[in-house]
Amino acid sequence: MGKKEIMDSVHPGGIGGTSGGNPVACAAALAVMDIFETENLLEKPRNLGVKFRQSLDALEKEFNLVGDVRGIGSLLAMELVKDRKTKAPATDEARELVRYCFEQGLILLSCGAYGNVIRFMMPLIIEDELLQKGLDIVRKGLRHSAKIN
Repeated sequence: MGKKEIMDSVHPGGIGGTSGGNPVACAAALAVMDIFETENLLEKPRNLGVKFRQSLDALEKEFNLVGDVRGIGSLLAMELVKDRKTKAPATDEARELVRYCFEQGLILLSCGAYGNVIRFMMPLIIEDELLQKGLDIVRKGLRHSAKIN
């Protein structure tokens, strides 16, 4: 899509890409847009984000290892620190949390300059039971990583 004078200024086929104008790709894109409307997929990340943020905030209160929770919608992150005042990165603890959770069937991603931030990304259609199961694994993993028994 573009202004007529721009689109008409190039020879046929001169504007495009690998899947530009591909009828199958266009049909798939339209089907996705229909799903966004019929299943209210724009509201789901907001609701999921509120629910998940409350859970991560509770973990921050429970564990001194959690120095910060940040993000928007359903894309949230939890920064692990050795000390909340100095914000010293808890890189080893983050690595241990990722390893522990993986062994329990939950894949986490650590990121950040020091590898001490856990980024959470879940499907927009995640069921409440599965979300809670993941949070339970994270809680146990934090307890393990912080050496809390």
